[in-house]
Amino acid sequence: MAKFMLLFIGGEVSDKDRQKNMKEWTDWTTGLVTSVKLIDGSPFGEDGKVLTSKDKMHNYDWHKDSNVGGYAIILAQDLDEATDIAKTCPHFDYKGIVEVRSLKNIGI
Repeated sequence: MAKFMLLFIGGEVSDKDRQKNMKEWTDWTTGLVTSVKLIDGSPFGEDGKVLTSKDKMHNYDWHKDSNVGGYAIILAQDLDEATDIAKTCPHFDYKGIVEVRSLKNIGI
């Protein structure tokens, strides 16, 4: 099995749909845990720093710097399986994008 990172980008959840959305995410991640596919994952917090060099940085601004809302690290046989897993997440129901990336094993 190989490791892949899913990056959850964008998405629009209305206040009305927030609880429904959270339940969908809980159900989805619980399913991945049960099938031993999910290693780690979390939504990102509001705070952060953006470094453009060793000497230049600014406070993270969600609207200006990025709209990556969270991540999941999953196990899959290959990129095709990881992509199939990503297709099942609720993020697409809220106009979100999912980027699927392989993670290299560097032996740590």
